Amino acid sequence: MKKLFLTLFLAGCIATSFAVTAPATGIAEGNGSVESPYKIGSVAELLFMRDKTNSSDEDAGSYRSASYVLTANLDMADEADWEPISKTSSFGGSFDGNGYAIKNLKFGTSGACSEMSGVDMGLFGVVKYGKILNLKVENVGFYGFNTSEYQIGGIAGSLRAGVVDNCVVSGTLMTEQSNGVVCSIGGIAGRINTPNETVSTLIVNSFSDITINVVSTASTAERIHVGGIAGNVSGSTNSTVNSKIVNSYAVATISVDASTRECYAGGIAGQLTGTDINILISNCYASGDVYVKSANGSVSGIIGRSNAGTATVKNCIALNNSIKFEKNTIPFRVAKNSKSLLFSDNFALGTDFMILQRHNSSSEWTPVVPESNATGEHGETLSGETLEEQIGDALSKLNNYVSTTVTMDEVDLKAWTLKAGNDYPVFESLNTGICNNTITVEPRIVNLNGGIEIEAPGLSDVEIYNFLGQKIAHSEADGSVFIKVPVKGIVIIAGSDIDGKRIFTQKHLFNK
Repeated sequence: MKKLFLTLFLAGCIATSFAVTAPATGIAEGNGSVESPYKIGSVAELLFMRDKTNSSDEDAGSYRSASYVLTANLDMADEADWEPISKTSSFGGSFDGNGYAIKNLKFGTSGACSEMSGVDMGLFGVVKYGKILNLKVENVGFYGFNTSEYQIGGIAGSLRAGVVDNCVVSGTLMTEQSNGVVCSIGGIAGRINTPNETVSTLIVNSFSDITINVVSTASTAERIHVGGIAGNVSGSTNSTVNSKIVNSYAVATISVDASTRECYAGGIAGQLTGTDINILISNCYASGDVYVKSANGSVSGIIGRSNAGTATVKNCIALNNSIKFEKNTIPFRVAKNSKSLLFSDNFALGTDFMILQRHNSSSEWTPVVPESNATGEHGETLSGETLEEQIGDALSKLNNYVSTTVTMDEVDLKAWTLKAGNDYPVFESLNTGICNNTITVEPRIVNLNGGIEIEAPGLSDVEIYNFLGQKIAHSEADGSVFIKVPVKGIVIIAGSDIDGKRIFTQKHLFNK
């Protein structure tokens, strides 16, 4: 499978060099406020931030709740055995990657996993009420274990009541165990847990290109949770908040060798769990390979198992190359339902293009013939006779969801496309000058049959773009105009004054 990570750029921003200079201590610019965030432009400044969030200094709390923005790519190759930001005391501030990458974070080595000093390993240890935005964590290599229950993720070990939006992780996560404690490993977050609070936990518009390896020689049967986005997802008993993974995907190679253990593994999440809790997994897909050898558990293309009280898996698509369970138990294309999971319009590649196998009673690999059902554990087989046709059907289903849902928790959902060099859907990077909502003059926008009526002071020209950034309509205006729109769905309306100055750009759902 072709790797996707290097072909994508966040927020239309390409940074070309790694910062090498910095003050010896402190952060040179910003004061940590929302209006003037700390500017992280060097490895030294990131390390200063990390050390402050983990210190017992009187001002440590202010650093854990501050706002930060990355201003350069950072290469961490010379920093051995990374210690996470906010390793134990949670990060509740904002970290905006600004389209830049933190590269080559390492802990342990591929030949010898190291014991973690805490129970949460990631760029961040614990994020609670925090926001991680527009960030690439590139070529991460975390090889760790702990003697107590632990979590490993590319962005965060644990994500609690926070937001990860427009982020990417690539690299390898690995753990080796002999003591058999519970562990949760995910490409973006090891564990998602929304406490009984008033704030949801959300991963949105993000993806991982990740390899996850788990080896256990322990004799105990404690659980292992592995997922391309998150290892374990639990929610809140408050019906107004949720743990959510929305409009995201994983290119995940997952391998678990734990013949005495109980393992739940899926291309998006290993397990959904909790009593009377709320979880939503929607408009996500997984590709790659999932292989598990364990004494018990379940394996699926999207969700290893749902054991949650109130959980929904909606419009998710299994594009996995293979799903194999080395046990005489059926693997599933979408999810194993062990409780009251609500399935809604889920899909998967047909068996001509996906290997779905289990061990039979003679320990031989045998194919599983799935039942095609959009509301069942295997999902409905995508339309098309060829792989390209089924991928095209998947792309259409992903974009249909975006065009009708538009936002999630006030976050705009990114549209999808197919690009040369990639076999599977990727996010469409829109021209930021067109797609960003900017308003100098507040327009009045009304849907009418066949078009949109737009009115704004000084309005002289209107252009309308589809969600791929292609111009689909144009008209001059004299303060107001009715303009015909040839497509339904998300459009971007751009208005200019008589001098050609842009006075507003605004996303709008046209559905007439």
